[in-house]
Amino acid sequence: MPSYKELIVRCTDQDDQCQAIAGHGDHCINKRIDGSDYCPVHGGNRALQTQRKQNIYEFNKTAFLKRAIELTSHPARYSLTEELGITRTLLETYLAKLEDETSILRYNSIITTQINLIQKLVEQALKLDQRIGELLTKERLIEITQLLVNAIAAEIEDPDVINRIIHRFNGILVDEDDNGQPARAHNQ
Repeated sequence: MPSYKELIVRCTDQDDQCQAIAGHGDHCINKRIDGSDYCPVHGGNRALQTQRKQNIYEFNKTAFLKRAIELTSHPARYSLTEELGITRTLLETYLAKLEDETSILRYNSIITTQINLIQKLVEQALKLDQRIGELLTKERLIEITQLLVNAIAAEIEDPDVINRIIHRFNGILVDEDDNGQPARAHNQ
C-alpha cells in the first residue's frame, strides 16, 4: 500500500486534476485520487479510507456468514445447553482472575457481559425446552406411524392394501399427497 507522500503526484492531465481551490485561488496542481475528486492533501485519501473500511466490512461479513453456515450445518454443533456451559466456564475463568480492586475494575465489563449472556441463554433454553416438550419429534412421529402400520397389518392381510397405506403415511410425514406432490400446493 502506498504511503501518503507517494500518493501526492503532480497532475499532468487536466481530467485527473484535484478539484480543490488552493489558497491563491487556482485549482490544486496535484493529481486526484482514483475514486475521488481530490488529492490526498485535500481529502481524497478519505475516499480510500472509506473504501478500505467498506472492503474490510464486506470481508468480515462474508467470513461471519461462512462461519455461521459452518456452525449451523456441522453435525456436532453446540446445543443451547452446551453454549450455556461454555459461557459459564468463561465466567468462572474471569472470576478466578479477580485478586484485588484493580482486577475487579479491569474485568467488570467482561463479567457483566458474561452474566447478561448467561441470563439470556437460560431464558432461551427454558423457552426452547418448553416448546420441545409441546412438540412431537420426527423420530417419535415415525415411531407412532410404524406402530399404526403394524396395527393395520395385523388386521388386513392384503399386502397391496398395506403398501398403499404405508405410502399414504409416508406422504403425510413428508407433507405430500397420494401422487407425491407437495400437499400445501393443493391447499393454496
